[in-house]
Amino acid sequence: MNYAEDRLDRRARASSACSIAVDKSSSVEVGGDEATSTRSSTSQELEHDLNQAHSVIRHCSAHASLYIQFLNDQTDQVNLSDDYSSVQRAALKEVLQAHQLAGRTLRDRGSNRQAVFHFGVAWKISHCLDSRFLSSIDDNESDHERSVILSEKPSDNAADSGQASSACPEWKAVGDYAQMAEFAGFPEVGVIALMYYRAGGSLRCSAEIFEISPQRIREHEKSNDQADCNDSGCGCGLEGCGSFPCYVAFSPSSALINHILQALDELSLTFKPHSGSNVVCCNKEPNKTLPSALDILNQLSLISGKTSVRTSKDRLFTMHQYMTKRMNCLEVPTILQFWNTCDKNLHIVNTSDTTTFRPMHSVLLLLLLKLLYSSPIAGPFLRLACQSVPYLSAFMPTSSIQGRLLAQHYKSHWAYYIFIRALVLGERIKKKQSTDSVYHTPVWDICFGSDVYTQSADKHLNSTEKCKEHSFSVYMRDILDQLTNTTIPFESPNEAAYIDGTAPNPAFSFPSVHSFDLPHPPIYVLGDSHVLSLAWQSICISHSSSYKVYRTFVPFLATGIKAWHFKKSTQFFTNCNLQAILERLLRGKSYNQLQQRQQLTHTKQTIIISAGEIDCREGIGGSLLQGYYENCNDAVEHTVLQYLNSVSFIAKEYDLQILLMPVAPHAYRSEKNGKALGRAKRRETMCLWNNILRDELRRPISGKYVDLFLLDFEERLRLHDPQSPVGYVLHPSYNADYTHVNSAVVCLLQESLHECGCDFNLF
Repeated sequence: MNYAEDRLDRRARASSACSIAVDKSSSVEVGGDEATSTRSSTSQELEHDLNQAHSVIRHCSAHASLYIQFLNDQTDQVNLSDDYSSVQRAALKEVLQAHQLAGRTLRDRGSNRQAVFHFGVAWKISHCLDSRFLSSIDDNESDHERSVILSEKPSDNAADSGQASSACPEWKAVGDYAQMAEFAGFPEVGVIALMYYRAGGSLRCSAEIFEISPQRIREHEKSNDQADCNDSGCGCGLEGCGSFPCYVAFSPSSALINHILQALDELSLTFKPHSGSNVVCCNKEPNKTLPSALDILNQLSLISGKTSVRTSKDRLFTMHQYMTKRMNCLEVPTILQFWNTCDKNLHIVNTSDTTTFRPMHSVLLLLLLKLLYSSPIAGPFLRLACQSVPYLSAFMPTSSIQGRLLAQHYKSHWAYYIFIRALVLGERIKKKQSTDSVYHTPVWDICFGSDVYTQSADKHLNSTEKCKEHSFSVYMRDILDQLTNTTIPFESPNEAAYIDGTAPNPAFSFPSVHSFDLPHPPIYVLGDSHVLSLAWQSICISHSSSYKVYRTFVPFLATGIKAWHFKKSTQFFTNCNLQAILERLLRGKSYNQLQQRQQLTHTKQTIIISAGEIDCREGIGGSLLQGYYENCNDAVEHTVLQYLNSVSFIAKEYDLQILLMPVAPHAYRSEKNGKALGRAKRRETMCLWNNILRDELRRPISGKYVDLFLLDFEERLRLHDPQSPVGYVLHPSYNADYTHVNSAVVCLLQESLHECGCDFNLF
């Protein structure tokens, strides 16, 4: 569940010796042959790990199945001695570890549908093994893990904190499953899973999930294409493996799931924007003005500033009092207040609700915030994400011990939290009064405050009739039904078709995406974490002085994707995730009759893609360049050209007009921490990347990149800095977290949109 550790894991696979027996004396010289050897070694190791997992699953499943029956109190059929019971419990733990190994291996191989299945089964087994139903802290957890959840300082033996415990606690298992659901293209399933876990949901781990089908094993053995995610699964022989785009581990029809969905509906209907007003008021108290992002930042500075001596629980309680006073008309249903039970010793909400809530590990809070905010569903997801940020900011200040621990051990999760917090609340600066053009607006103020573009919202998107017809719970039940209905045939996200270039089968498709409560029709932004810089902001596209079109940026995040991952032959979870996103957005199948009629009137669409920053930051340069390219310039040029060719293929395949984001320079940072040299090299790489991208798309090559357009605003982000090797750094006005830009970039994007030569009629 740790992005940073996963990246190091995969990097080690590509550069170090395999765990299987390999003749090291046969190593080749550095060069092109070594690249082939490295890929072969990585493939062999993945195959070895998967075969090892399959072997354990097949040989231990019989014992594990008996123990599951024993845990399910089927004592009239199963009588176990203490010794035999311990053997079977050990077998169940081995099966749990095998499913986790299979999930990680399949993820790294790009078999996302199979990976999410194995992580889902691992969650079920972990749920059964967790004897303490209300506790998310396992006895075998490291001191570091205890300190993270309880905001304590790690003990002296915390050096082993990065190692997983022998018995995986359920919070880790559900986190892995939720994260993999996002990688499979269904972040909303990950959100519901985490909510279900927090609300004390029970998982049925029946003996059927251990039944091996010899027929499915034979079907898989007949297939020679290891990258093909077909319905025969990964070769484990389990019935559910690979049968659906995203395996649903919980029961979609349970009363608790219905309660969660109804609460999300309630959250979606608690307030509405008043026409002609600069504020969003709740339905219960229409004359009450809600706090702005600046108000919340001022409150946070009072309770969690450097001079504050409050504990994390005190800060959280104080913020709860403030938010209750200022936003009591928009009270979040108790079952959705995931921040309120982050500590088992903290009880803020007094409620008659009989639901017993689990305390959530801090890293689960960060993951849930990310999934809520970055999901293209918007509506109650976005509002819940925004309303959680003040509480999480009070509970986990960036300068706290807990914050430093999370930044150290869960680097990427913490980085997403810092970035989202900056986008939601902004900085403590005075509000800009001008409403003549797009300006930087914290997302909090878009949801609950003033925004010039929400005042002219399209009536057909906010009508009461459409809200009733397309309620959030109806949509989510439709998604869950499609993902669990065995009578509906599904095909992989055209992975095989994408690789060999054949046309996809329109009869099989993913569930579609619908964004709720947007002020304007969406324009989707796909790619790496930089898509969140534009998320939920609105833009004005002027066809003429008398005709203006408004659009709202909706993100669909492909976590960790690099530009070279767009290559059609890439066998990695990011490429599979990208294909699932494209399928859901552009070919998604909905049983909603109105959406089906809209799909029949398909026209060419416009999307925005962001990629390349991760390549410049960690994927280009270093010792791996030796023998492949003469210098770093050749590597950057090769990567950019491959990226453009791959995106051009996507534009042709899906009939798209694609607008490409440049790579924004990093902001200035002090040289005290010793990373100045690395940042300087990255700025050089980013400058070269943008120059090549600019030259290629400006070059008049007939028909080569006919559907690709560069949003060339990168030069306007610069601030002169003579100490930088390229002569500039990111202007502080556009800085969000020193790596990403903030939403002030929207006004620059709007200018570049009118300069890039794209067709405005396709918006």
